[in-house]
Amino acid sequence: MSAPPNIASAVVTLHRCVAQAGLGADLIGLARLRVAQIHRCDARIDTHFLSLIGASVSMEKLASVAHWRESGTALAPSEQATLAWAEALAPRTAPPISDALHQQIAAVLGHEQLVGLSLAIALENALSRTRWP
Repeated sequence: MSAPPNIASAVVTLHRCVAQAGLGADLIGLARLRVAQIHRCDARIDTHFLSLIGASVSMEKLASVAHWRESGTALAPSEQATLAWAEALAPRTAPPISDALHQQIAAVLGHEQLVGLSLAIALENALSRTRWP
């Protein structure tokens, strides 16, 4: 399925904005992988998994994404914060995000990175829910 040129162009622009937030491809990739897992979008899961393997992310780290809270020290604090934020924003019936969680994640990632991460998660939510490649 291909999108109209204006939609595809908007997606490219959003990806550029996310890249400029300074998070790094690994953190964005982990967030996207977790969102795709939450929405059970196999095509997007495969895409992000393979992309992260290509970026030399360890198999141990990739295997821990779905159950990251139990992963111990397999994930760095910034990766744990990224996955916590992805889970907070991804569910269809998510409760409002608490100020405490927002402050906790912002303390680890920084405000600009949190905005970029939120944008990446929102885009992945849209793409995973519509099963767009």
